[in-house]
Amino acid sequence: MANTVTDAMILCGLNANDATDIANEIFQDDFRTCMDKSIEEINADFKTLESLTVAQGQIRLRPSAKTNMRAFVQWARDEIRLQRDPATTNFPVNTARDLIRRYKTHEHFIKNSKDKDTAKPEKITKETKW
Repeated sequence: MANTVTDAMILCGLNANDATDIANEIFQDDFRTCMDKSIEEINADFKTLESLTVAQGQIRLRPSAKTNMRAFVQWARDEIRLQRDPATTNFPVNTARDLIRRYKTHEHFIKNSKDKDTAKPEKITKETKW
């Protein structure tokens, strides 16, 4: 059974209508969108959805649902980086805290890395010995 972003949003604690709207509006119902969107952009999207009028499609999100959606982004990134298709497994919402912790650890590492070129190899020159 293939899972969708909407299914994951329901697991995050949203009702079916709100899950569909958020999956389409924020994630374009595509797991790969998680690779491109930062948590700050998602937070801004949450604020935008909450600031709309009811007629415009306002969605009020509970703090736990927001946390679960942030964890969903980290999970989708991990699955894609490990070359696994997120549509083949359910989002493990019960691991949300661990996923958020992993995200924060990664961001802290990136921010505090003294040498941003760590992964770059040395340039090959005439003196390079094979």
